[in-house]
Amino acid sequence: MDFSWYFVGAFIPAIIGFVKSPIFTRYFTPIEYGYYSLIFITFNYLSIGLYSWLLNCIKRYYFNYKKNNKINVFISNIAFLFLTSTSIVSITTLVMIFSNKDQFFQRLVLCAGIQIIFSQVNAMILIIYRIQGKAYAYNLINTVKTIFSFLILCFMTFILNYRIETLFVSLIFIDMLVLIYFVIIHNKILRHEFSMKYIDKSEIKTFIRFGSASLILNLFLIIINTNDRYIIALHTSVTDAGIYNQLFNLGQITIIALIAIYENAINPELMIQLENNMTNYTKSSCKFFLNYIIFLLPITVFLSTFSYEFANIFLGEKFRVGWKILPWIFFAKFLTGLFIFSELKYKFQNKMIFLISIFVFATIVSISLNLIFIPLYGYKAAVYSNFCSYALLSVFLLWKDIKYYLSRAKIITLLPFVLALLCFWLLAFSIKQSLHRELSLYETIALLTFFSGIYILLVFKYRKRLLIWK
Repeated sequence: MDFSWYFVGAFIPAIIGFVKSPIFTRYFTPIEYGYYSLIFITFNYLSIGLYSWLLNCIKRYYFNYKKNNKINVFISNIAFLFLTSTSIVSITTLVMIFSNKDQFFQRLVLCAGIQIIFSQVNAMILIIYRIQGKAYAYNLINTVKTIFSFLILCFMTFILNYRIETLFVSLIFIDMLVLIYFVIIHNKILRHEFSMKYIDKSEIKTFIRFGSASLILNLFLIIINTNDRYIIALHTSVTDAGIYNQLFNLGQITIIALIAIYENAINPELMIQLENNMTNYTKSSCKFFLNYIIFLLPITVFLSTFSYEFANIFLGEKFRVGWKILPWIFFAKFLTGLFIFSELKYKFQNKMIFLISIFVFATIVSISLNLIFIPLYGYKAAVYSNFCSYALLSVFLLWKDIKYYLSRAKIITLLPFVLALLCFWLLAFSIKQSLHRELSLYETIALLTFFSGIYILLVFKYRKRLLIWK
């Protein structure tokens, strides 16, 4: 049942993301998207540095404090740290506004600063919903937020004729409404559980000690994902940065949405295993690893095979010119789901120095490759360094556990699926070469339907080996 709710909760936002892309890449210009992406990424760094580590602390310690009947201490200290982070965001936003006299820039910065504050306070509340197993409420709220923010975005853009700042404003409006809703329904908790008298230096030090390591990991991960935009803007143009940003976002939205569905559905069981059965965690998580490959790999292959058609449908003409980089983005994001199981284990084992060293190395590789190749080959070179970074992360994080995840028996189980996907890719490639053109929409649907049917039959045949529905 939880899987169904998480599927709906990720599927609808993904569909709206697909709908937004062809509409707004035809309406807003590449240079607008360039400035938007640079400001959005800058505030993303602030979000990682000031808020994301708090979310990791909530996921890590919520059950511990609840088990010890200290939830009031937990909420009070987390709230105090959140208010401290919000003060820093507010000051940074004002400094950025007053340091640049361009009104367009100022509007974007102000909207981005406000949006990040409202979105993060809601995220902290929703992460507790998810930990508590409230799949229905968690996904319903996220779905309603996405739908209504999209409707507000369309109204402000096409009726009121606002420009790209509406991408922030529409989110601010709906986040404010959701926050008011949370305050009303959780008013009793706020009055009884939150108090300044529960704020304690030792508790804060515990959160900061764990959170600082998580912060460093998240910070390096976002640097891997975003350093290329700044280098592209520096060495080519802001317009190219805007084009690349939309291609990258389109490439990752499908895979990331599916990873989110899968991760959210298995997260409660993973957390229980990590808290109570750390010794056998890797062996018991093998089924999740295997099923991830079975379900996500075909989608990654299908999207990569039809990247041209995908870009033509979901991107405006000025943005779709770089469609050839999409397969690299699809597979890079596929790799992120492979190493989350080992990454979670190392976090719970407090092997943060080991994780940090791996992420630092991957970040250095990413930045170095971008600095070398983007000036020579343009924005298209950025995607190769991104893929290399994720490949390195996968190798180092999975090195010790791969003997469990991909044992001889599991490789034999995977072989028919991999061969089927390889045959699909070869057939599609051969047809395109013989026709000297890309496939039409109907031809694409027919080929996908045929191979999807074969793949589903394979899943049904090997369902016992895959431990599906156990």
